[in-house]
Amino acid sequence: MRFHRWRRVEPYVDTPRKRAAFERSKRNKREKLPLLAELIAETQHDVETEMARRAAWWPRSQQETRDRRAAKWREARRRLFAHGDNMRATLRALWRECPYPADPAYLLDLFLQIDVGRFDVDRPSWRFHAPIRPRMTPDATRFDEAFKQIGQAKVGGGPETLPADRFTFIGNLGNGLLILTSTVRLI
Repeated sequence: MRFHRWRRVEPYVDTPRKRAAFERSKRNKREKLPLLAELIAETQHDVETEMARRAAWWPRSQQETRDRRAAKWREARRRLFAHGDNMRATLRALWRECPYPADPAYLLDLFLQIDVGRFDVDRPSWRFHAPIRPRMTPDATRFDEAFKQIGQAKVGGGPETLPADRFTFIGNLGNGLLILTSTVRLI
């Protein structure tokens, strides 16, 4: 099932943790600017006022979020019905089998990708994958065609040894990756 049941709008729950977090936030704002702490404290309200403000704001915010989501679903349905009957059935079947979350934003994005030609309805990306072709050089004639330098380091250089350069190369000749390490020491 690809739908999500929305709960009714819940009232704001006032908890001791929320009260402590609000008090901590007020204190941090004052401590951030210690020279203006008194002025900042005058503009801050008490925890009871803040909890009352949140209790009034919370249901309104939840309802606005639900209204926005419902408007997006209506827009998605309008865009779906703007397609012909044959295409509409195909799009509904695609939406039922796709791995995207059941969210109107994802459905609208799917429609946009189809409309601009970046999504092939007959070959959805979650069903058909491009063949993997590793980059390899089976018939290299020179070393630098087959291998790429991926590292260089100075090694040695102690009292008994001379410093040396260590080079690391990587290449794929067809049977997997081959890593070569070469040490060049001056004589």
